[in-house]
Amino acid sequence: MLFSHVSNVRSITGAEKLLLQFCLDIRTYFDCILVTPGEGRLTTIARKRGITVQIQSLFMLHGMYTPYEGLAQDAENLRSHVVYAPLLQMLQQARPDVVLVNTCVNVMPAIAAQELNIPVIWKITEVINQNEHTPVSVSIIERYSQWVIGISQAVMRPLHGGGLTRLHTVLPPCRDMDMPPPKEHVLERKRKREKLGLRDFHICIGYISSFIYEAKGLLPFVQMALKLCETNSRCRFWIIGSSVDSEYYVKCVSLIRQSRFSRRFQFNSFEESVSTAYSAMDIVVIPSMVEEGFGLTALEGLVYGKPVVAFAQGGLVELMEATGNTDFLVEPGNSDMLAQKVGYLLNHPEEIKRIGIRNNSAATRVYGPESYRGNLHLMVSQWLCHHPHWFPLIQQPGGPVWTREGEGLRQVIAIPEAFTSTIREFPESVVCQLPVLGLPPIEYAAIQGLPQPAPPVPELQPETPRSKRSIRARWPKGRRHIRLRHRKSRKHNSSSNGRSRRKSTQGSTMSPKLKRKLKSRRQHLHKRKRITLKGGRHTRQRSG
Repeated sequence: MLFSHVSNVRSITGAEKLLLQFCLDIRTYFDCILVTPGEGRLTTIARKRGITVQIQSLFMLHGMYTPYEGLAQDAENLRSHVVYAPLLQMLQQARPDVVLVNTCVNVMPAIAAQELNIPVIWKITEVINQNEHTPVSVSIIERYSQWVIGISQAVMRPLHGGGLTRLHTVLPPCRDMDMPPPKEHVLERKRKREKLGLRDFHICIGYISSFIYEAKGLLPFVQMALKLCETNSRCRFWIIGSSVDSEYYVKCVSLIRQSRFSRRFQFNSFEESVSTAYSAMDIVVIPSMVEEGFGLTALEGLVYGKPVVAFAQGGLVELMEATGNTDFLVEPGNSDMLAQKVGYLLNHPEEIKRIGIRNNSAATRVYGPESYRGNLHLMVSQWLCHHPHWFPLIQQPGGPVWTREGEGLRQVIAIPEAFTSTIREFPESVVCQLPVLGLPPIEYAAIQGLPQPAPPVPELQPETPRSKRSIRARWPKGRRHIRLRHRKSRKHNSSSNGRSRRKSTQGSTMSPKLKRKLKSRRQHLHKRKRITLKGGRHTRQRSG
């Protein structure tokens, strides 16, 4: 179950794109449910790609990105927030094997999952601000997670500095695998440039950001652009992004309007197709004023075969160095140097094409699907090695079922039909990472910690069916008791007479005449007794 911190309606941020790509690739190993705080572009694309989506209200703790005094208490207070109980209930019902939370501000799902003893993987996509309270943010991540994923070394740097000891993986993003083929790319470029009023000799320099505010560096971009307009008549500028800081945005636009080059600028708050935007551009500039976790816009520019010029901030440095673009890194905030680097490309148009081809090749090699899936495969294998209790029973497709024992695998047999749902299937390449122990198979019931069937309830002996009691006619009051007393007295007298007679005759010599007399009396008494019993049975039958 993967938790996104946002789901924007019109545009999709870099963090959302990274989570979507991660979700698509991790489906090789897991059934995924994407949880978002609302409907938006992310949920629409996810459903189209076959991902199950669930909407759940969440509250973000933005102080995790900019730590402050009292942050730890604010994190603990999330348990009493109005949306915490519904979130906890949803996790109890779904009971996922693992919860992944995206970005450092998405604290609430991690706390709820930890309360239910569900393993938490925390994916960090931003560089947490470093100050005296940074260790507090790191301690919260440490407390409520079992594994940490960082998208760059720049992301992991403040975590290590804050005392993070959790096992972690550096998993750089992957290039856009939905990039159109080169022939279609050419057609898109032609149509879009015509729509923008760009001629073939115009060189379009692009700025792209989902949201425009001071940290995204639009002001240095505008300052660079106005400098270039003074010396180069072929340059044109296309700015894409939605303003969330109106004062800052107006300041940047005013500079353009006050100049004599305002007709060289195009503004769009949103562009539906990323591939269309990049196809129309010739150079991409990333003037970020804060340390970027990675710089997905820069990677997209490289993959689409464009020269990229960027401020040397955070993960952008790693990206540019890994793809051979160190020469196009600029000191943060230095618009003059930015203009110098872009001006070189404007004056050498043949370099634009050559560098673009090289960038596409390098970005595909370093950040292509094969590299990304290899890193993902290694990380999942490490989960199996370091946290075997996450997946107590594993199986490769069509193969035997295994459990982790010591440093290897042991086959499991006699698994009850009701508990086959506890088996998790992994590709053979993952299962084969662990050696098979030379031990005999173990029965499911002998493995501790697994849910076991309830002990059999001893079968109760079936009771012999009782015949329905017949409804007996009642004697009138008084007469019944008199009859019973008479019956008892007769039995008592007859039995006492018989005993006394037998006692008196024992050991004595009787004459034949006396013997016949006694015998006749016994027969008479026996006959009376039989008549009484017959009368009783007859009466019961009639009354029934």
